[in-house]
Amino acid sequence: MFYLLSKIFSFLFSPLNWVFILLITAFFIKINKWKKNLIYIAIATLYLFSNSYIFHITASKWNIKPIKLKNNERYKYAIVLGGMANFDEELKRIKFSVSVDRLLQALSLYKTGYIENIIISGGSGSILYPEMLESEIVRSYLLQIGIQESDILIENRSKNTRQNALFTSELLGTKNHNETCLLITSSSHMRRAIGCFEKTGIKTHPYPTNQLDSAFKFSLGNFLLPDPAILNSWKLLIHEIAGYMIYRIKGYI
Repeated sequence: MFYLLSKIFSFLFSPLNWVFILLITAFFIKINKWKKNLIYIAIATLYLFSNSYIFHITASKWNIKPIKLKNNERYKYAIVLGGMANFDEELKRIKFSVSVDRLLQALSLYKTGYIENIIISGGSGSILYPEMLESEIVRSYLLQIGIQESDILIENRSKNTRQNALFTSELLGTKNHNETCLLITSSSHMRRAIGCFEKTGIKTHPYPTNQLDSAFKFSLGNFLLPDPAILNSWKLLIHEIAGYMIYRIKGYI
């Protein structure tokens, strides 16, 4: 039920949907004063949430900053959280999302000897296709590109971050709970992920990827002019902040 509700409420995390709701309400409302006010609010909302400067200031306060591992750092396990891939049935091949950076970083760390094993944690994130298990899809891909089968572990039951932590804890077992694992996920998701894994007793060292506020350079243009791409970035950021708050309330972190 919690998983289903999270999918439904994700609609409300998008500023573009807020604007849509305001305009639809303004269209049907009869009182002219309220109609005008709703339109003004919609325009202001659209402008504010498409402003890249405001977004990057906010995101930089929330995101966990990326790190560079020391030359002598070594980890037995790197836990890579899902949300980066699915399977294209028509083309019969893996299809990656914008979050694939977490997998690419894990592969780089594996090839350069910083990590020994890659744990892919993620079941089906789809209500319509529950049989499409992301970790198994990614595992097949890793085998195709030459990663040793013995170095890949998968957790294929989780549907959210809390389950990522719970089921990965079961996978590792009690004998590996003293092992510090490298936790790899997006920088905006890292706060919630760390909290969930700490709750299960797994020691982690964060390795953030997918910086939402990366490559930002201040200019008069991005201070004043709207950027439509920022609307989706806000959706992702609001989703993570809301998710963190809900997890805190429910005692998951």
